[in-house]
Amino acid sequence: MRKMKGHSGLADATSISALVSTSTGSNDDVRFQWGIPEAVASSGSGNVYFQLEAPVSYEWVALGTGSQMRGSQMFVMYTDGDGNVTLSTREGTGHVLPEYTQQRDTELLAGSGVADGKMVANVRCGDCQNLDLAGTNSWIAAWKSGNAIDSANTSYAITQHDGTTRMRVRFAGAGISSDENPFLSDVTSSDNSGDNVDTQGGSGSNTDAIILAHGIIALVVFAFLYPIGSILMRLVGKWYIHSMTQNVGWLVMWAVFGLGYVAASRQAQPVLGWLHHRHFVAHQKRGIISHLHIWYGRILMALGVVNGGLGIKLAGSGTGFKIAYSVVAAVMFAAYIAFIALDI
Repeated sequence: MRKMKGHSGLADATSISALVSTSTGSNDDVRFQWGIPEAVASSGSGNVYFQLEAPVSYEWVALGTGSQMRGSQMFVMYTDGDGNVTLSTREGTGHVLPEYTQQRDTELLAGSGVADGKMVANVRCGDCQNLDLAGTNSWIAAWKSGNAIDSANTSYAITQHDGTTRMRVRFAGAGISSDENPFLSDVTSSDNSGDNVDTQGGSGSNTDAIILAHGIIALVVFAFLYPIGSILMRLVGKWYIHSMTQNVGWLVMWAVFGLGYVAASRQAQPVLGWLHHRHFVAHQKRGIISHLHIWYGRILMALGVVNGGLGIKLAGSGTGFKIAYSVVAAVMFAAYIAFIALDI
């Protein structure tokens, strides 16, 4: 689904009973509207009409069905560089940037385009799923401020949002008598959003803060704390310093991975470390248990660094964070390998 110019098929003003609309965005300047044909609401299936409107100071704006990204049918709007807008239909798969997925019965309608510093997408969705067309439905929205994208590519790789919100929209208040485009400029509609849209606040701030904290803690544990603990053992030769550093890292690691993994794994590495120390004190050399302890730790570090890189990619983190993670991980890896090679 791409773009559409001009106006066609003008609806008569009397075809509008009501439209539901709400405003959100960084400066309350993103607007959404919904219209449901009365016959569609009665039958429980058919076309749903909605509009996305925002200043061109946004890179993109998106509206999606449901209360979360996973499983959401998403409609992303951005400028196409030719005075119009691109409508990219996407499927949410979790807290990852959604990719383009063609929807067979979605249409960008007349009246869509860019004018007076605003971009507008008038949309007809004939296959919007899991909606109660006569009841109240959850919707999500997201936006990203910045320079216009100016691309007609529906698969354009958008960057992570600045903010999000959740809404509960009462379709019973969005009735329109005709099954046709209700958003043309020639039509005057009533706005009764006060009783029909419940904006439930953004999910972006708390969720993004948690994800950022998760990433930073994982970076500290796997790319810094574990390697530095191993290096200190070889550098200062004090087992208790090594034990303290690694056990702090071990405890924080379970905070990162979660209580479920704790139950399955918390008996392993500390016990191996204690047995390794007891064996070394008694025999002044490494034994089988020593090598189990050492290689288990090395595997944990390697998997942790790989997991961190995958997490950064899936979270859609910025270039700066990716570079910082890569540099820290590479430096600590090089230092650790050097200490092993030199047998310090």
